[in-house]
Amino acid sequence: MVLEQLQPLPHFKKYPTNGYLPIIAEGKAEYQPRLAQIINAIVETDRAYTANYNAGTATKVMKLLGVIAESVPFKPNVSALARKLDLSRDSVYQYIYQLRDARLLNTLSAEGKGTATLQKPEKIYLENANPAYPLRSGPNLRNLRETFLLGQLLKKDFEVKAPKTGVFWLMK
Repeated sequence: MVLEQLQPLPHFKKYPTNGYLPIIAEGKAEYQPRLAQIINAIVETDRAYTANYNAGTATKVMKLLGVIAESVPFKPNVSALARKLDLSRDSVYQYIYQLRDARLLNTLSAEGKGTATLQKPEKIYLENANPAYPLRSGPNLRNLRETFLLGQLLKKDFEVKAPKTGVFWLMK
C-alpha cells in the first residue's frame, strides 16, 4: 500500500457530507436532501407521534437541532434556549433527551459525581457529522471533528465525559 493511501484527512473532508449512512446508493446528489427528509420524518412524524407534540413544537425542535449543529460544541444554556424557543426549561430538557433517544444527538455529562451530572448535559453534539449539513450550511470544522471522534469513542463503548479543561475525558 502506498503511503499516500494511508492519509485519512483527505477522506475525512468527504465523510461529514456523505460518509455515514448507507443512503449514498441513491446518488451523491441525493444524499443531503434524503438525509434532510429522514431528519424531518424523525422529528415531525416519529417523535411527534411518540412524544405527543404538534407541528409547532416540531418546528421548535428543528430549530434546537440547528442551534446544536452550528455550535462548537454546544454547551447548553437551557434558560436562554427556553426563552428563544418559547418553551419551558423542562420542555427543552425533555426534547434534548428525546432527540438523544432518537439517535440524533449525543449528550455528555460533566466529569465528577453528584446529582447535577444526571440532570443537565454539559455538552451536546449531533449523533454524527452528516446531519450538520442539511441543518446548517457551512458547519464548523472543529464541531465536525469532535462530533466524529465522540461518535467513534461511544461506538467502542468508552464512557465519555465533559472535562473541566480539554475536549473529552475517557474511561473504558
